[in-house]
Amino acid sequence: MVDQFLKVSRSRKAPEFGHGEPFHKDEDGIHADDAAWQDYPDSDLMELYYGGKKVLGWMETGTYWRIRDVPRAEFKGNGPRQQAIQQEAYMRGRPHIDRVKLSSFLKSLQYPLHFLDFETFQTAIPLFDGSRPYQQVPFQFSLHVVEKPGAKARHHGYLSMEAKDPRAGFAEALRAVLGARGYIVAWNVSFEKGRLEELAAHLPEHAGWLGGLDTRFVDLLVPFRNFDYYHPAQKGSASIKAVLPAMMGKGYEDLEISDGGSASLAYLEAVWGHIYGMEVPEGQLETTKLNLEEYCGRDTEAMVWIVEKLSELTTGL
Repeated sequence: MVDQFLKVSRSRKAPEFGHGEPFHKDEDGIHADDAAWQDYPDSDLMELYYGGKKVLGWMETGTYWRIRDVPRAEFKGNGPRQQAIQQEAYMRGRPHIDRVKLSSFLKSLQYPLHFLDFETFQTAIPLFDGSRPYQQVPFQFSLHVVEKPGAKARHHGYLSMEAKDPRAGFAEALRAVLGARGYIVAWNVSFEKGRLEELAAHLPEHAGWLGGLDTRFVDLLVPFRNFDYYHPAQKGSASIKAVLPAMMGKGYEDLEISDGGSASLAYLEAVWGHIYGMEVPEGQLETTKLNLEEYCGRDTEAMVWIVEKLSELTTGL
């Protein structure tokens, strides 16, 4: 791959692309150079889970343009099982629900459940001693605790809005509200685990209890990544941003901040902007604080909703 990059960088001529490679659709709609989309406006092939080169090959040759048109034999032994599940859901127009596997997942959960999500920022030039370029520095968490099935969730949170290293305060606040028993539920646990490992390395006084959290984590992404539940509206994605609206009919569209990247930028601008010569409008700090609390809180509340919905779908098993 590196050799290919070097070859292109040394060439005086732009590389030629195959028929399928420049296809794209975005918020600006169909682009003038994407004639294929004009010929096949209902194409959903790019949504195929891990379609990769296989999809580009079909598009380049014009073999298939819609997931429903691909023979099922193409998926047998030639790709992840999720592709066949996805096609079936598209064909039937309703979600695929493996109630047995979902029930098994839910029964494995040990209460109380602690639904946890972090927000982080990263900068090219480290702001603090003991951090490295582009390190994900946690500045906020949201935690919803459910003591037993059917119980109302309690919410806790932490958000540093001071222009100082937030990591010590983050660790202390998390320790104060995170119970000593029960599972910690996150969406894609590798991210939260990675941040906790970095906190333990930076704050040795917290290393003991932080290290003990590792075995308590459970990943709510797993049943969706496995397509034990898959809704056509997810469009091949197992992201919580895709699952929540598909499953619950509500998402993040009502929030001022609706994604992690925007959260990070809003935090840096409001808290650190004036230090670097930016004009931070009066009241922006408080407004950003409220918006960040709503966004991070939505992530953990969404996980509570999703577990409740899965419980409804598996009632009786």
